[in-house]
Amino acid sequence: MVSRPSGALCTGAAVALSASLLCLIASNAPAVNAAEIPSQGGTNVSTEACGWNYLCPSSAPCCSNSGFCSSGVACLAGCDPLGSTNTSYCAPQPVCQTSNYTFTDDSRLNYNVSGYNGDADKWDWTVDTWDSSNTSLIQNGELILPLTETGGGTKLSSTRAFLYGNVQASIKMVGQVGVVTAFITMSGVKDEIDWESTGSDTDEAQTNYYWEGDVNNYKNGGSATAKNSDSTYHVYGFDWTPDQLEWTIDGKTVRTLTRDSTKNGSLYKYPQTPSRIQMSVWPAGIAGASQGTIDWAGGMIDWTTSTYKSQGYYAAHVQWINVECYDDSSSNSSRLARRDDETLWERSLLWERAGAVNSYVWGSNDTNGQIQVSSSDSATIINSPYSTGLNMLISNGDTKGVTKSSGSSSLANTAVGNWWSKLGTAAKVGICIGAAAVFLFTLVALCTCIARSKDKKKKRYAAVNDDNAAIPLTAAGAAATKSNRLAPQASSASLASSIQKPRYDDSPQYEYTQQQAYALGQQRQQEQYYPQQQRYAPQQQQYAPQQYYAAHPPPGQFGYPQQQGWQGQGRY
Repeated sequence: MVSRPSGALCTGAAVALSASLLCLIASNAPAVNAAEIPSQGGTNVSTEACGWNYLCPSSAPCCSNSGFCSSGVACLAGCDPLGSTNTSYCAPQPVCQTSNYTFTDDSRLNYNVSGYNGDADKWDWTVDTWDSSNTSLIQNGELILPLTETGGGTKLSSTRAFLYGNVQASIKMVGQVGVVTAFITMSGVKDEIDWESTGSDTDEAQTNYYWEGDVNNYKNGGSATAKNSDSTYHVYGFDWTPDQLEWTIDGKTVRTLTRDSTKNGSLYKYPQTPSRIQMSVWPAGIAGASQGTIDWAGGMIDWTTSTYKSQGYYAAHVQWINVECYDDSSSNSSRLARRDDETLWERSLLWERAGAVNSYVWGSNDTNGQIQVSSSDSATIINSPYSTGLNMLISNGDTKGVTKSSGSSSLANTAVGNWWSKLGTAAKVGICIGAAAVFLFTLVALCTCIARSKDKKKKRYAAVNDDNAAIPLTAAGAAATKSNRLAPQASSASLASSIQKPRYDDSPQYEYTQQQAYALGQQRQQEQYYPQQQRYAPQQQQYAPQQYYAAHPPPGQFGYPQQQGWQGQGRY
């Protein structure tokens, strides 16, 4: 006989099903990928990149750092005010704090960039892209920036922006042709200061700068000596002030740029807006890249080298990063204000420091076409994919007309979303395959539970005896029937157990049909209890006063006193 399925099996199946569904839900969470995420809460309304030539609509007002119109995270640091509906839609940017960043663990790295809310006190870095190499970013007390053939590279950005300061980083570059290692600063309007290595010459590092994304026909570049940059750590640095920019290697200045040298008409095409620090490794020598980019990087990447085969990736290594902010929010005075050359302070149109500040806020362009920035005590944290610089904290569902993209997911803001985003592709694939197997097993288990439950219900309505045999009308069967009649204590349950649905086969049998068996059972019950009814009939007659006293007159002198008294009363 088939045993009854246990409740634990069905319960376990339900739990397993829930676990497998969790994987499917988590796989739809926004992945840490390229920062080109139009689903950062908002609507990607156009395939055209936002910027100077295209402004975002008010329904998706923020131009993200990757050129998509959106809201939420897209309005945080990296938001391009010149491509947004209005510069005010970009949220205030957390101001710099002087710090020395080391990488003993990843507790200050936010892997879930699409769930980042602007809290720079909690996170130091956002992992904008993470190569799908299943490689930990923290190894032996260093930050690792991996690149695989199919992964696309890795990029981190600081959560705070700085407007002038000194930044130093100890880095070992990738020494492979076609692979670019970058240590740069980048603002929302694409002001940029670069240290880069292409791997084609491991004794050289390249310098560069841009004003609001203007490449100036690629005339802004330079180079410096950095011996064995792929096997030796060098300290690469910038010293950036309102009037001068210096690139340094191992503490020595290797290039100087003055603001005056960048004047073009009434504009100074000089980096002068709050910028984040970024570190990355990315593939330039790959199919699909422009020929100019491939040539600049030294050619196509070789994915068959012994280094790549042994490690499974190429990687740059960062030991530490030191940031000295000339606009330090933790200080009440500026280093620039303490300098002997007070003209640096006086000539800086952007420098509006009057004590400690919390954030930077974008303004409008001045008459020369230069965007303005002011310091502020405004908060930098958002609470919704609908948030913008004009509506940071969404309350009562008031989104001010901002719409949310279909690809956005609330899971990204949870611990599960952050855990999932840390996993490499191989781990994610393994989890999902396992979850799919569990799901199939669970489905079979649930179907089995249901089938067994239905089978059990059917058996409840089928009267069976212990050997599952029908009762034939034979001499032995008749004797057993008579014996059952003579058993006064027989119960209806035991009677029912002797009745079963007939078996149908090719040989004729003298068996009861189901209707006959039921009728026989009713008859047996009546016969079984009939003698008891006869025994109780005389007792019932004693309580019929007229019949009883007609046949039995009241007792005489030997009657009960109470009866005699009653009789006496009756004679009066």
